Amino acid sequence: MSNEVLRRHVENLRANAAETKARADDNPEDWLLQSIATSQQNAVVEAARQLSLAEVGPADVALEWRLVGQRLKFGELPLSLLAKLADPLNKLLLRAAYFARNKAEPQHGVGEDLANELDLRLSGLAPGSTRIFLAGNATPDTTGNSALSEGIEHLLDALISADDFQAFYERIGDLGESASHALRDTLRALEQEEASVEVIWRTPTGTRTWSGPYDQVVRLRSLLDGVSEPTIRQAEVAGAVEVLNANGTIRLTDSFGQKKSVRFNPKNQTDQVSSLRLGQHVTLSVTERVVLDPISGNEVSQYRLNRPAGLIQ
Repeated sequence: MSNEVLRRHVENLRANAAETKARADDNPEDWLLQSIATSQQNAVVEAARQLSLAEVGPADVALEWRLVGQRLKFGELPLSLLAKLADPLNKLLLRAAYFARNKAEPQHGVGEDLANELDLRLSGLAPGSTRIFLAGNATPDTTGNSALSEGIEHLLDALISADDFQAFYERIGDLGESASHALRDTLRALEQEEASVEVIWRTPTGTRTWSGPYDQVVRLRSLLDGVSEPTIRQAEVAGAVEVLNANGTIRLTDSFGQKKSVRFNPKNQTDQVSSLRLGQHVTLSVTERVVLDPISGNEVSQYRLNRPAGLIQ
């Protein structure tokens, strides 16, 4: 079905649904008519979703945010909420993509070149619903990687791991500090609206989904508040090199069998780690970021290789 045919289909469904709803409003005691009106409205929402996805180009990714809440129960998105979400959502995707590509935080914004490359845009608001469709350019770069796709993947990884704080903190490290701040601001806007959210990422290879009820939205925002205020200290970590990943991760196993991940910047610190070998016992000079697990009260750490003298032995 072409986009034009699908667009006319949506318009016809919407017109029929509006007529049936008007009749249902005039006959509130007619339960069958109420059911038909609801079914027709759902059909409009689904057809509009299909249209929005069809209008996303083959080199794009489609990300859907489905919102549920008391003020949203009639399928209408308050303009004030859309305004609150637009800026942090844009920052979240841009910063996540920047960190995925550079393995470093943007110091002075992500830059116009990356913003133009990603071409983030609102591809549609499903009429009669509270579904926000976002699209952006996912064309791989010269290394064969898509910064936007990788950034969204890290976002979903973080959201899905939220029930395990240690795993969540690790995934937030993959997402990046500035992107996690934007995620916190996005969740805060939803919290203020007392809204639940479902995040759906569609790719040619499949679909990933995270569902966040309102209490989970509040919990995640609270966790991110804690993550945004870590204790920073200098430390050393020692162990045998188990993983040496070109994307910026060294994994050590210490003498107690505990595994520790140390991040490094592949662009600036390759020379420091190029001499490492699997199985080699090393001591690394690191910056440790420490937060408290809100459930157990235990410290949870992230490590980043210091430069230039990150390798002690």
